[in-house]
Amino acid sequence: MQTKKNVKMMALVVGIVLVIVGCRYDKVESQKAELEPAVWISPIKVGKIDWNDPLLALIYDESGDPHSPREILTLRFADRMLQCECFHDGNRYGVPYLYLHHQCSNDEWRYICSILNGCKMEQWSINYEATDVCGGTSWSIEVLQEGTLGKRIHGYNAWPDNFECFLKLKKFAMKHPAAIRAE
Repeated sequence: MQTKKNVKMMALVVGIVLVIVGCRYDKVESQKAELEPAVWISPIKVGKIDWNDPLLALIYDESGDPHSPREILTLRFADRMLQCECFHDGNRYGVPYLYLHHQCSNDEWRYICSILNGCKMEQWSINYEATDVCGGTSWSIEVLQEGTLGKRIHGYNAWPDNFECFLKLKKFAMKHPAAIRAE
């Protein structure tokens, strides 16, 4: 009689241990999922952009929370102008710590156009968002034609696969010899 009772008790203990271990495993898996936010990508693609159109302008705006830097890059195709303004805080009302207003040479403009073509921006979606993330980086690219918004691409803590290619433009502008840096 005592052995049947011991066996039942042992089965009960093993069952409880399995439940506890199972709960811990589920908890670890759910914590992993929390560390890797889901990314929502719009199914709508950007579509064709004619980078040879002299009436185009492109504005890239990147910022984070109100106290993090804000960087704005503008390309005007009609006069081959490259502009860059970088601010210490999230607004653009103060004096920029970096300022560039530069008319590009033919070689510089060819380099800029090669980067734009290499990005394959027409294959990008119009929106990239990491869900369940507080704070972080927000960015947008606006392609204007004759001053009217033609296409807008936006992201929040998420980017297209080949976004590093596009960021070469920002690095090019920020490291340009004509860029003025505030002391």
